[in-house]
Amino acid sequence: MIYIGFSISVDEAVRLLKMDPSQISSSYDTAPIQTYLKEKGSALTFASIDKGACVFGLPVCNHYAETYQTLDECIAGLQETKRKFQEEIETLKINTSEVNLISTGVGEKLVKNPQGYLIDT
Repeated sequence: MIYIGFSISVDEAVRLLKMDPSQISSSYDTAPIQTYLKEKGSALTFASIDKGACVFGLPVCNHYAETYQTLDECIAGLQETKRKFQEEIETLKINTSEVNLISTGVGEKLVKNPQGYLIDT
């Protein structure tokens, strides 16, 4: 599956969403964050992808392999998903001026004002 969003830790999601850290039982506990997003009516996904890294974003329509689409149509779909991701961030009033992104091979990296990344799970 491909997403547009951030690859972050559970702790970073708790910080960004201004959740109570006591709601999280471990640094791998994604359920309270998923519940929080659902209660807020958000379309954002939060799911573990690898060794403490979680995807926080929107899935890109995954039917590209099942249909014939031009490159322009594919790019337009990516841009629309990015726009929706940014709207969700604004609706939830998430401050993204500094986000600790996490990558399996690199570790954590502080990024200022990220716009959303293409994440392949």
